[in-house]
Amino acid sequence: MSSRVERQLPYAHLERRRSMEFWLLTLAAVAFFPSNYLLRSPAWHNAYDYVRDVATIVGVAFWLTHRGRQRTTLWMLLLALFYLEVELASMANEGLNMSMLRSGAYAFGFCAILDCYSERDMLRTVKAVRRGLEVLFWINLASIILKPEGLYFDVSEINGKAGYAAYFLGHRNNSIELYIPMVCLAGVESYLQRGRLNWRTMVLCVAALTSNVITWSANALLCMLLISLCFLLIYLGRGVSVRATTYALASLLASVGLIQFHIIDAFEWLITDVLHKSMTMSGRTLIWERSVAQIRTSPIYGLGIESPATKFLKIGMLNSCHNYFLDILYYGGFVLLGIVTPLFLLSFRGGNNLDPTLESIVSAGAGAYAILWLATPIHRGTIQLMFAFWLFVYKLRKRARVEESEGCTAAGIYEIKEVHRIW
Repeated sequence: MSSRVERQLPYAHLERRRSMEFWLLTLAAVAFFPSNYLLRSPAWHNAYDYVRDVATIVGVAFWLTHRGRQRTTLWMLLLALFYLEVELASMANEGLNMSMLRSGAYAFGFCAILDCYSERDMLRTVKAVRRGLEVLFWINLASIILKPEGLYFDVSEINGKAGYAAYFLGHRNNSIELYIPMVCLAGVESYLQRGRLNWRTMVLCVAALTSNVITWSANALLCMLLISLCFLLIYLGRGVSVRATTYALASLLASVGLIQFHIIDAFEWLITDVLHKSMTMSGRTLIWERSVAQIRTSPIYGLGIESPATKFLKIGMLNSCHNYFLDILYYGGFVLLGIVTPLFLLSFRGGNNLDPTLESIVSAGAGAYAILWLATPIHRGTIQLMFAFWLFVYKLRKRARVEESEGCTAAGIYEIKEVHRIW
């Protein structure tokens, strides 16, 4: 609906419409990132697929007819090229991968929805997505506290391992991929609404940390410690000046050091004494060595998505190289790396357009992702959340740049309005 038509509607009708859109956005956030526990049921799986299929079709159609899409056409094009390149590499290797094709469609559809609605009202869009993710988070935390041994036991049929305890969102290491954007969007929402971080955001940080401590997911714990420290400094009125690009470069250099130069030996005290992990990082060092050998067979275009059995025979892992940089090179080679890099830079390298505090909030999220990239696999379902977070940052920066050139205040940039409170 155009802004001209909105101005012609009675205020009560307009608020009802916006409230309905808010709840639909919240539902979309829940539907696009479903519970692995519920997906074990065929009925729930079919229901999730139906909702996501419909939402994707509607979202893409809405975006194609939306006048504001020109502002994000390049960003969305790069997102589409990311999934297209992986699909082409898969077709050249093992054939068409419908799972990847569907994941790409869902990622583009969800980002298309966010793009259109955030163009009209950034604050409400952030609230809606944050709420949907938070609902999933609290249910997952409850499952961890009530059933620390796990809601179910996920057993692999390929490598013969006994399996692992899993919770509402799945394996303990997967949850952080929802925690990072949820906490950062809560911080963005708080700052846009009040000009500061509120206590509710800090409570979310503590709750997420509690979840990681109970399950003892070392990588996730480090991610949340970084965000919590940055947010605490921001809450106390002290700025955090580390930029997102610095975190990303540090993650890349650390990955090269870990994989090629085995600098892990210098951190034995941290890995064995503090995190209580083996010096092989739970077998990751061997996986990295095998992955590098496979990447060298097709460094330009990559190998695409392979069947779990094939992947296990090649690198000793079913689904991933357990490092984002290696995963990107494995899936799509240097071509895919050449797509992801400008996508990241478009979002986080836009000059000093954002308010310094807002810049610190989103950079903390980028820093957490930089830690995650070191030793965590890419999950096709939850990487959509990372892209959605990048899109929010891109929209914030793009909107700030436009309004800054027009001499608007911060209140005018993000359409902060006193409306009925939405939890």
